[in-house]
Amino acid sequence: PQTREHALMCPAAYQPASFPAVIPSKLLKKLRLQLDLSAEACTIGGAKLARMQLQLKSQDGILHLETMTAQLDDGAMTLKGSVDVTGEVPRIELHNTINKMQLADFLLDTGGWQDLTGTARIKTDITSSGVSMEDLSSQLNGTIEFEIVNGEIKPVHILQVIRTTADLATEPTTWSGPAATTLEGTGFSHLKGTGIIEDGVLYN
Repeated sequence: PQTREHALMCPAAYQPASFPAVIPSKLLKKLRLQLDLSAEACTIGGAKLARMQLQLKSQDGILHLETMTAQLDDGAMTLKGSVDVTGEVPRIELHNTINKMQLADFLLDTGGWQDLTGTARIKTDITSSGVSMEDLSSQLNGTIEFEIVNGEIKPVHILQVIRTTADLATEPTTWSGPAATTLEGTGFSHLKGTGIIEDGVLYN
């Protein structure tokens, strides 16, 4: 049984198209690479990045993402990490920081929805191990911190479900809740939280 509230499974099916289904361990063990890359604009997983700088190094079975920086609209992101294939099972480590990101634009670009707006700071530190994306998802461990200012949470769609259920079970006139079409979002000035990821499950 689940012992913590608000547990959320990290979906193995969510894989950016550029990620391989299986980590190419044999290739990475032999790879010797030093890469410095810059781009004025690019799109990764739907996210629109500008002024991207990337430094990548691979040697002796360890691929180092020494740094990746980019602008996200008015904000900025920094990503560092590594993929270690020196052992029997590959291990990954990622450290990501995003500052002053406009959530509405980012969520629309990456997921097609705008249920949350505001200016966000997000920090994640994660590790995992496995030979496939499914393994990595189920073995994911780490922490996440977020802080959102001057935002709004759009009306929760569950109210529409409740009203529909009430209409089906009783006379429509007995529903005393607000009309779903007139619901307004909940604004906030400051929203802050943390989460722990253990074996692919996110707890808050």
